[in-house]
Amino acid sequence: MNATGYLGSVGNRYAVAVDESGGTLVRTPKYGINENLEVRHITASINENGDLEALIKTKYMAEQQDRLNAVINGLSKDKLMEFLKEDIELATYDVKSFDYKEEKNMIPAIAETLNLVASNYSTVSGKRFFIIPNIITRTHRKLKIEENRKNDLVLNFEFKDVDTAEIKIPGGYSTEAIPQDVKIESKFGKYSAAIKFSGDKITYYRSYEHYSGRFPAKDYPELVKFYETIYKADRNKVVLVKNEGTKAF
Repeated sequence: MNATGYLGSVGNRYAVAVDESGGTLVRTPKYGINENLEVRHITASINENGDLEALIKTKYMAEQQDRLNAVINGLSKDKLMEFLKEDIELATYDVKSFDYKEEKNMIPAIAETLNLVASNYSTVSGKRFFIIPNIITRTHRKLKIEENRKNDLVLNFEFKDVDTAEIKIPGGYSTEAIPQDVKIESKFGKYSAAIKFSGDKITYYRSYEHYSGRFPAKDYPELVKFYETIYKADRNKVVLVKNEGTKAF
């Protein structure tokens, strides 16, 4: 059930307000970048076998919390655990614990805390360690090229994601390859990602703003490129190498 005053996906539409004087055409509230917000912080560690353990704290707001709201209010605790063990896009993982706190305001929010483990999250090959610092916020949106598109582009969902991850790794490694910072500014949105390595910790930062609006058909190739660039950036890998004199696995 939606919080009082919150309209969810029926926002930003025309409606009729009826009172003693009759009906009046009104516009329902729009939920935009500042309302449809997802903020995530991950504290994780990876052992010498490449296994991951992560504490993931996420706050979902407005339309970003709609699906989760339906799930946590519609499933038993056991069924919710089953859902979580199937919903996260990691090859092999297990949810050790979860917790949800709801804020039923005009702009509702859900605070989620997950503790999960993922075996073989990182690839270990000889003295090299391959890690994707973006653990669970990888976009899967890709579009096919259309040579003769005639219809306008209509993007309805406007949102912002902000992610920070701190990943502790085994000692005795240095960077062999670390991706350059990514920064994209487009009529469709903004994206930035940065990866830093210091001591035994990788720090990852990602910000993604997705705009809504109507765009001419000729802009379609630019939209394809926008999504494709983000798709690749979300999967950038850090390559670490065992320092000389340190025993390899």
